[in-house]
Amino acid sequence: MAKKKIAILADSGTDIPPDFAREHAIFMAPLKIIYKDREYEDRVDITPQEIYDNLAKEVPRTSLPDSHHASGLIKRMAEEGYEDVLIITISSGLSGTHNQLRVLAEESGSIRFHMVDTKNIGIGAGLQVMLAARLLEDGRDIREVLDKLDASIKASKTYFCLDTLEYLVKGGRIGRA
Repeated sequence: MAKKKIAILADSGTDIPPDFAREHAIFMAPLKIIYKDREYEDRVDITPQEIYDNLAKEVPRTSLPDSHHASGLIKRMAEEGYEDVLIITISSGLSGTHNQLRVLAEESGSIRFHMVDTKNIGIGAGLQVMLAARLLEDGRDIREVLDKLDASIKASKTYFCLDTLEYLVKGGRIGRA
């Protein structure tokens, strides 16, 4: 029996290292980075370092990936012969990206998709994408990959330390209290 062709679609909020994404042919839906005067696609026309360097001047907002771009990625996967797509996103509790990509995949009707909510953000979510890529590379089937991701997500915790809450307040992620 021939091995199924399985793609991975992740959002840029998963912070997957660019070299890893290229090496494993991971399709990436870039989040929007929004400043008062301009909108960027994350990691396409603005880098994380440029965002950090500009924080003292302005804290950008973020938004969902461009629907047209994300639909184009799903169409491309179907055209390239992928039979299944693992859609792995940052936490659905923190972003609407998970739901947006689910709806776009449903509307395409051209490919089987499997939604994975990492319940995490940043590299905490990215580690799940990287695990999936390695499991697929090892020849694991879709069911086993989904089971291992589920177990890994349940066992994962991400901790971070901040020097200031200022940027979370300015970005609207937490209230002033």
